[in-house]
Amino acid sequence: MADPSPGRGGVEWLVDQFKQLSRRLDYLEGPSGTQIFNAVPKLQEQVAVLTAMQRREYAEWVAWLTGTTGWYASPCSVLITSSTGRIEVGYGGSLNGGNGYFCYSVTRVSDGSVIVDRTVIQGSAAQRVAVTGGASFTPSGWRTAPVDVPVDVPVRVALEIYGGSTATNFAGGAVSARVVA
Repeated sequence: MADPSPGRGGVEWLVDQFKQLSRRLDYLEGPSGTQIFNAVPKLQEQVAVLTAMQRREYAEWVAWLTGTTGWYASPCSVLITSSTGRIEVGYGGSLNGGNGYFCYSVTRVSDGSVIVDRTVIQGSAAQRVAVTGGASFTPSGWRTAPVDVPVDVPVRVALEIYGGSTATNFAGGAVSARVVA
């Protein structure tokens, strides 16, 4: 059945046609069910990344430890899993008497394979935290470093300490790790 209302003529008819074409174009350019369906997993993935980036793992050790030259047993560590393949490691501490280095190591939890070797950090003046202390002052240092790690694989980030002289007195230290984009 045809529209019983009389058509508009001239310019009004063109305006009506333009409005009809505009409504049809809006409908055709609107998101389809497939487009909406594909957007949901991407949004969920981004929410998971942002949630992971809010986590910061932190451990500290506060106790006097006196020893000789060489590596000490790691006093503290944290576990973290990165959905982005990148973490930011923070590390450092204090000592009194002697000199020493605060370094870090990163290992895969499942098999202990080394991702970042503590001796590489110690050998780089740009990466290690080197501290020397006197009898009346306990100096400290802290650094952060970006580290690439396997995606979605749990890793252990450990504070590593090295006594550079006989009778180095470590006063404490800390290590932290967080997921970054």
